[in-house]
Amino acid sequence: MMWTARPDEVTALGSMLDRTYAEVAEAGHRPSTLDRPRLLRQLDLWTDHLLPAVAAANAPLRTRRAAGLSVWHTMHASDPDSEQWLRTNVATVPARTLGPQLTRLVDAQLHLIRRLQTIRRAENVRRCELAAIGALCAGLGTDTIRIASAVARSEHAAERRLQTLLDATLSALPAAPGPRTPSPQRITVGTAATLFAGLDVTRLRLLEHTDRTVLHLEAHRPAEARDTLVILVLTDAEDPKPLDIPEDGITLTAAPQLTATADDIDLTLPLTTGEWTVQAAAGTCYTD
Repeated sequence: MMWTARPDEVTALGSMLDRTYAEVAEAGHRPSTLDRPRLLRQLDLWTDHLLPAVAAANAPLRTRRAAGLSVWHTMHASDPDSEQWLRTNVATVPARTLGPQLTRLVDAQLHLIRRLQTIRRAENVRRCELAAIGALCAGLGTDTIRIASAVARSEHAAERRLQTLLDATLSALPAAPGPRTPSPQRITVGTAATLFAGLDVTRLRLLEHTDRTVLHLEAHRPAEARDTLVILVLTDAEDPKPLDIPEDGITLTAAPQLTATADDIDLTLPLTTGEWTVQAAAGTCYTD
């Protein structure tokens, strides 16, 4: 086994990144576990700190612990000048010393992290993409830190492992990770009655009413024995009755009712807290 002499401060960064990837994968397999604000906070941290973390792992042994501590310090710092503090204090290893392969491996992960950050808008959540990215990145944080540490000692075995890992990551990095993402379907007179077909809709998880009204509904596909998420986006909706939705959502007591005419859409959710309705001019429904 290759000895990397990594201090705990650097090793833990890879483990923390893997925990983020594991939460992404879990949300893809079990949408009910998705805590969007929490996940976004983690993704925002890695956007700023992934490169410094890998640079710390790639540092000479005598400076590696200090570089790792610097990354941890800035990840927990709350003052607005933390980014500049990072730039001036995690300077033991300039990015150029990572080498082209390691830099490309970091860039590939940043590409996926930025893609995940699109869930900042509730209508962009895609269960199948969460599952695909989570599967692709499983263990990638620890592997990246481990290899960066070994490459710093110019080990030929580490270079070969890095190339293998890079090839595997890039080959699985299409424009849209995983299976082809279905497109949202327009809610029309012809589609309204079929959009919930084959689904057991169980809970209302989210209701956002800004420029558009967005709802997340937990559902189960009995034919495939898996959970999914139904995302309804309604435009020009009448101000819906506000709902105080607890962290685990509100249970539906019966199937949702969705109807459409040439002029508007009507949605009724029979909830344990009472019947909730909304009317809108148009809308889309997404599920996978």
